[in-house]
Amino acid sequence: MEQENNHRLSVSVEDLGFNNGSNMKGKLSQKHYDDAGPKLFISKNLETERKRREKLGSRLLMNKASIIEDAITYTKMLQKEVEILTKELDEMEETRKKKAEQKTCESSAAGEKINISWIEEEIQVAKIDGNMLWAKMIIEHKRGRFQKLVEDLHTSNIEMIDLSVTTIEGAYLITATLKGMGGEPIELYQIPTIIKFK
Repeated sequence: MEQENNHRLSVSVEDLGFNNGSNMKGKLSQKHYDDAGPKLFISKNLETERKRREKLGSRLLMNKASIIEDAITYTKMLQKEVEILTKELDEMEETRKKKAEQKTCESSAAGEKINISWIEEEIQVAKIDGNMLWAKMIIEHKRGRFQKLVEDLHTSNIEMIDLSVTTIEGAYLITATLKGMGGEPIELYQIPTIIKFK
């Protein structure tokens, strides 16, 4: 048993500073208490810790200030970009409008030329089957002109099948298959005489 107790650490009460006297000669008391003032706990690294915290605080303030400054400069840069892009869009819109105006002027001038000069009404007829004909007609684009054409064919007992009407500036291009009503045969020479161009 004695051999087991030899391995223990032996420290006296005086070494620990737990004596009744107030002279504070213990090892622990010398490190942690200040003799000059009231008995308060003083860390040996207190000053360095204060300096470290002040330094971190000033860095944090500098970081906040620099972040705000960077944000302001970035927003100003973005505003300048917006102004530049807005100007470019306005210029593009103006050029697009000018081109559209030029096209409408050219097309209206071309439409006037078409209406005035080259429209020549004509008809082409070809026989398809016993009582069916194929007709291609170019007529002037006037109000009621197509309706009159349909009425003239109807009064002559001819109906239009597979009708296709295309309007070009100043003219109608009509292609149709014509068939006699009630199975009546139609001849090629009948169609130009039935359709009155003027």
